[in-house]
Formats: sequence, structure tokens, C-alpha cells
Amino acid sequence: MIVANITFLLLVIGIVFILTRPTTTKIPKENNSSIEKPFGNTATNVPLTQTTPESEKLTIPTNDGESLLVINFYKSPYTKIFDSENDALIIDNPNYQVIYYARGGFVISLLWGDLPSVRTESEQAFIKKLGITEEKACRLSVSLGVAPEASEKAAGRNYKLSFCPDGKPLPKNL
Repeated sequence: MIVANITFLLLVIGIVFILTRPTTTKIPKENNSSIEKPFGNTATNVPLTQTTPESEKLTIPTNDGESLLVINFYKSPYTKIFDSENDALIIDNPNYQVIYYARGGFVISLLWGDLPSVRTESEQAFIKKLGITEEKACRLSVSLGVAPEASEKAAGRNYKLSFCPDGKPLPKNL
């Protein structure tokens, strides 16, 4: 279990590393014109084959098999789309990052700083970015982990959102 968690965190860190290389990708729209997205497809540097949603709201699947309307984070110039599945880095902060995997939910990675404070800041930025309440956020698939560089003691676990019933506290004395 610990090996799987460490492997998962290393995968997330690798994806984050790939995402930090700036490029621009033209994304085809349905009317055969194209739009430019800052940072575009940084994982493979090839044009995306899917279009991102253009509406103001976006439907995200929930853990209970239903769906939730959130603010369309693809419309933000700060969102970095990195593959044809529309997986994206939606918040890039020096202390934390939030990635959306279209087929698997959200991953919040705590990267640096006072981890309890960074956790709170990242969770509040997450719900603000989506325009939802804490209660609604608990219905989404969200993993929250700590990078080994931030704390080897805390790395390798999924803490989930602190305000949700299944949220776990960070270890003491980090």
C-alpha cells in the first residue's frame, strides 16, 4: 500500500514537472477555427484532438454517480491542459498544485511551506476555483497528498479534504 502511494506521488510529481514547460497549443473548435491556450499541451507537444468546454459551467462526475456543476476552469488563461483527455493543471502555486484528471478526479499536491496552512490555503483555493461549497467538494473525487520534498514523514498518503468526513489529519510535528 505504501509503495503504491509513493508511486502515485512520484507520478504526480513527474506530471507536474512536465507541466512546467511553457508552450502554446492551438485547440480546434467545432467550427474548424482554433483558439490558443497558454501552455497548451505540455506533456506531448502535439495538438489536442478534443475541444475544451466553452460554457461558463462544467459538469463534473461525483463519487455518488451523479454530477455537479462547477465554474469552467478550462476558460481560465492559467489552466494548463496537458493531453487530449483534457487533463489539466488548474491551480499552480509555489506551495501547492491542483490537477484535474478528466477520468479520475482531482489531485491536490502540497509542495512546500507550513503544511497545515498550505493545506487550508489549497483547499480554499480549490473550492473557490470551482465555485462550490465545502459540502459539494466532499462529493467529488479529490486526493490530497504531500510531496516527499515537503515532508518525508507526511508523503505517501492520501489525506483527502480536511473538511470532509473522510479527511485525515496531517501528521503532527512536521
